Amino acid sequence: MLITLSVSSLFGQKTPKVSHDFSIETSKPYPVVDGKKFYFTSKNGEEMYAFKIRKKEIFLQRFSVGSSLGQEKVKVIAMKEPFSLEAVEEFQGHYYMFYSVYDKPRKTEQLFVKEIDFNNLTLDSKGKRIISVKGKLSGAPFGSINGFSFGVQDKFDFMKSYDETKLIVTYRKVPTVKNDSKSKDIIGMVVYEKGLNELWKENVKMPYTESKMDNLDYAIDNEGNAYVMALVYNTDKAKRYIKGKINYHIELIKVKAGSAEMTASKIDLEGKGINSISLYQDAKDNMVCAGFYNKSKSTQNADGVFVFKLGENGEIKDKISHEIPVSVLNSYVSDRKANKNNKKDAKGGIDFKNLEMRDLVFLEDGSIILTAEQYYVVSHYNSKTGQTTYTYYYNDMLITKIGPKGELVWMKKLGKRQRGSKGRGNMSFEYIFANDYHYLYFLDNVKNLELPTNEVPKFHRDGAGGFLTAYRIDDKTGEVSKVSILDTRAVKLSKNDPKGIPIYQFYPSKVIKINEKEFVFETYIKKKRDMLIKMRLD
Repeated sequence: MLITLSVSSLFGQKTPKVSHDFSIETSKPYPVVDGKKFYFTSKNGEEMYAFKIRKKEIFLQRFSVGSSLGQEKVKVIAMKEPFSLEAVEEFQGHYYMFYSVYDKPRKTEQLFVKEIDFNNLTLDSKGKRIISVKGKLSGAPFGSINGFSFGVQDKFDFMKSYDETKLIVTYRKVPTVKNDSKSKDIIGMVVYEKGLNELWKENVKMPYTESKMDNLDYAIDNEGNAYVMALVYNTDKAKRYIKGKINYHIELIKVKAGSAEMTASKIDLEGKGINSISLYQDAKDNMVCAGFYNKSKSTQNADGVFVFKLGENGEIKDKISHEIPVSVLNSYVSDRKANKNNKKDAKGGIDFKNLEMRDLVFLEDGSIILTAEQYYVVSHYNSKTGQTTYTYYYNDMLITKIGPKGELVWMKKLGKRQRGSKGRGNMSFEYIFANDYHYLYFLDNVKNLELPTNEVPKFHRDGAGGFLTAYRIDDKTGEVSKVSILDTRAVKLSKNDPKGIPIYQFYPSKVIKINEKEFVFETYIKKKRDMLIKMRLD
């Protein structure tokens, strides 16, 4: 692989330095509230809000997270009518609960909204119907499967523009012709601006049949134009490879604001297969595509990263791609595995298996940060019971910095091993950028805290406690160190607490950013009690 890094990618067989960048503060316990949970923070960073739902009961909570830490007030609201919760969103300084109700006599799907007032802990008494669709909906058209985003989620899907002035709600109508080779997807799109005032709506018929295309991702720009990323098969066979050759291409479909007018642009990486791809928007209103490419016929493997922008007419511009060096792949593997990798690389290269994009971050100087991790699912069939169970794996991470001119500044593979049987749970990682450092924090096995880079990490099992740990990467040099944040089995309630207490139901994705240096999350501490924990970056 002919690639030069501005700084060395090779960790070497060393133990990363361990530091303690975060201090911890805990609140007094308060009565637990179970249910599906959504968290928000006030603009001044002094308060945190929670929306929790359990069956037909809605709990609104307000917390102090500034100079003091703890629950201020909670209120319970009963929903009388049957409904399905679709989303809880902050939009243009307001908070909204979106829910769907199926009108069976009229065979009509409906989307309603109620505004939430967290200051007074109230919810609109009457819902406002904002979407009504004749017939059944088959669910939102976008999910995530094996590196590509498609599948059925809830009935409605929600996304905001980069500047958060537009909100698009999409839905997929059940085709009248139940034959994938003949029917075409019809995707409803409704765009709102401030005050949830409707800007435009259209039912957009996709240009290919369902068997010919898979919807991968979608976005809306600051002007209210909608975009659909699609995988399109080149033949009638829905196979990505036929006789070792690529049998698909990626198209970006732009739906002009206020009309069903569509323009499609073919995304060509000059013979490289696309392992996964996602659609983003940067601060300059450019639509940006990023993901991983592969040179072999295995769609599970990634040979390198790519990023490019799309012009006004859908043309590809500012295309960037960088191969993943063997020196990066040799981090957190055994010496024996590293030797095998080197030999394989000399014969034509190796790749990163099951790699999925997680974040694309645009820095102020024009640099780009990409984060990803190995994610895959293994099924287990029991012939005696006839049941199938699944094991979910969230393993090694990859973080890449690309400079303003498209140069590869540094690329790092970060060792991690997580597995569980109930979906994501408390696995995977979260990314933050603060004090000129990039932090990837996650729950880890304590045995990995001082793990040398030529050893494979021990597994952290979902639900088994673990250490909240972070990799810290220097933005300029790419130097990697580890940060020990807290032991979930022994969280100290004060500086003089000799033992601490265990915490439960902690999820990295539920950590809320208060400001550039402070983060807070809610956790369960048994005896029907919850508690807040604030992490401060010193």
